[in-house]
Formats: sequence, structure tokens, C-alpha cells
Amino acid sequence: MTGFEEGKRRLATALVERVVNGKEHWTCRQLLQEPMPEFAKENIIALAQRRLKQEKPFSWNPTADFDVNDVEVRTSFEKLIAALVRSMRLSHAELEHCLREAVYLRFDVLLKPQSTIEGLLFRPAERLDKKIALYKLDLLGGDLPFILRLKEKITASPENHLSKLVFALMAKEISDALYTCRNKTAVMKDFELLEDLFRLKEELKPKGVEASLLPDFLQSRGLSELLGQVEKKIQQGKTFWQKQDFQDLFDFGKTAGRSAYAISDLIEEEERMLPRIVFQEEEKGPVYQSQREHQPPGPYPSIQSLIDSKDYKVLVQKIFERDERAFRSFIDKVDQVDKWRDAKQLIDWELNKRRLDPYCKEAVKLGDIVFAKYFNNSGYL
Repeated sequence: MTGFEEGKRRLATALVERVVNGKEHWTCRQLLQEPMPEFAKENIIALAQRRLKQEKPFSWNPTADFDVNDVEVRTSFEKLIAALVRSMRLSHAELEHCLREAVYLRFDVLLKPQSTIEGLLFRPAERLDKKIALYKLDLLGGDLPFILRLKEKITASPENHLSKLVFALMAKEISDALYTCRNKTAVMKDFELLEDLFRLKEELKPKGVEASLLPDFLQSRGLSELLGQVEKKIQQGKTFWQKQDFQDLFDFGKTAGRSAYAISDLIEEEERMLPRIVFQEEEKGPVYQSQREHQPPGPYPSIQSLIDSKDYKVLVQKIFERDERAFRSFIDKVDQVDKWRDAKQLIDWELNKRRLDPYCKEAVKLGDIVFAKYFNNSGYL
């Protein structure tokens, strides 16, 4: 069984050899054009920013006869800083250290998110500035469900500082909501990202995640009830796990006596996991929250009957990437629910899955059409 530290070292070495490639100096701009994971690029930008700060290329003259707060001046200055950051030259040694640290941290946070993030934020201090906390979290990557939810909570906090105790409470709440055996979405995403990390070793055919990591991966997410299946597979000689193998853990639980989940259960679980998306019309317009809580009784019309040909074409093209079958499937799914609240969660889920801006005009139009299904006879519209 390969030790954790040795595993991290081999992954980091693979990335370093791929990127550095024998060169002694790079500019940040050159590195950002190289094929490498986004979390590595975030750490390279952070390194270049620290270097620029150390270099102190210029500073404001407070006695100069111009307005330093002028919008055009500030905008131009920020563009100049961004250009300087990207032109910063980084040595072989600096780059290698940066990439190794990025891989080590990524590995640890995917294996044990809560304890790794706590160490990153609060070692040695017991509290830190909220902006610094968000900056450090950005270095871990913007694709981990746990981190996305944590950033959301920290941003919403009215406090300017984050304490270790408050973090612990936030982390427990997030973990309890994201990681359950009933809902595999977040843990599957984490596993896929861990598997992607193992693909850094391109000289070997990707085998998957080392089996020795699975117990810590599951226990750190409160999924100890799946350990029995994992240990059984390991005893049978399974040394690597791929996405389908991991998914089978949950599918086995369903076929072993657990009933399939109703759509309302799915909506409830996804609501807890995904960021809350609010359409603009929820804040303004003729329909107020108190009115929505009194949804008129059905029967409700089919959504298909509420979409004209022009909107139909736009929604298929802009939201569903010209996949008319996917659009029809989505409409059929929404037509099966009898509450606007549940329908809206399906919209939120779809937009989040497709990484679409919930405030773009097509997303708002979709929300308006679905909303009309439940309220078009109520006098609210």
C-alpha cells in the first residue's frame, strides 16, 4: 500500500515534469497558457502577485496634483497591475515549489476537506479576516462542493472575521447536508476530482484512485456505513477504484432493500447541496412572497402549452445547447410536480448543472414560463 506522502510526491512530480520541462524561467502569462489544472494556475497567479508585491515597482505619490480616486485612473491602474502580474518571471525553483504545494494541498483537501481547510485557515491563529479566508479558499479550486458552500456561508456572514469555532459549526452543517448515503451527488463530484488528480501521471494508463485512500475519504465525510463494502473489495484484491466502482457503492445500497427515492426527496437533497439561486422576479414585480405561499389549486396546464415557438427555440438553443431531447425531458420532469417551490428547485438544479448564469435573460424567461404554470389562473400575473 503506497503511503499518502509518497502518493502526493509522485503526483506532484508528474505535474512539475510536465510543466517545467527543463526551462529555467517562465513568465506567469506563459504558464497560464500551459495545459494544467485550474487549481495549479490559481496558485501560480498567487505566487506572481506575492512576487510583484515584493518588487514594489511603483507607489502612489499622495502629494501629486491629481485625483488618485478617479474611476478612469483606478481602472487603468488595476489593468496595469494585472498585466505586471502576468509578466512576472518565475524561476524553476519557485515554480517547482509552487506546483508541489498546490498538488499536496489539493490532495489533502479532496481526501479530508474539513480538517485540511481548518489547518489552512487557522494555523496558528484562532481567527482571521474574512477576506483572507476567502482568498485562501480560492487557492483550493472553485469546483469542490464543500468549498463552494463554505465560501457562500462566509460571504453571507455579517462578521468581518472568521473564528475557528464558527468555522467548525459551518463545516459540520455543510458536511451533514452534502454527504449522505441518500444523495451521492457531492461525494461523487469529490471522487471524480480525486480521480482527475491521479490522471496527472500520464506516463501510466490511468488506473483510478488507490484503494488505500477510500477509508479516509469516506470517514471524513461521515459515510462510515459504506466502509464494509470497501474493505470487502480490498480483501478480494481490488487495488484501484474508478468512478463506476465508486458509484456502485451507492447503487448496491439501493438494490439491497432501499426503495427508490421520490422526486420530492431528490429535490430536498439537491436543495440542501446546491447554492440557492433566486430569479430577479422574486425580488421585484407584481407577485410577492406572501402571495406565492398561497399557490392556487390545480389542475395546472402543461408547460408545453405556455411556450410559444420563439421562446421554445431560444431556450433549446441557449440553455440546452440545441439538445431538444434534453429540453423535452426537463419539461416532462417539471410537469410531474405540483408545487412551484419544487419546480423552481428543478430549474435551479438544471442551471447549476449547466453552469449557467441564473440572471441571464434566457434563465429568467424559463423561470417566468414555469411560474406561469402554477399562477396563470390566480390573478397574480
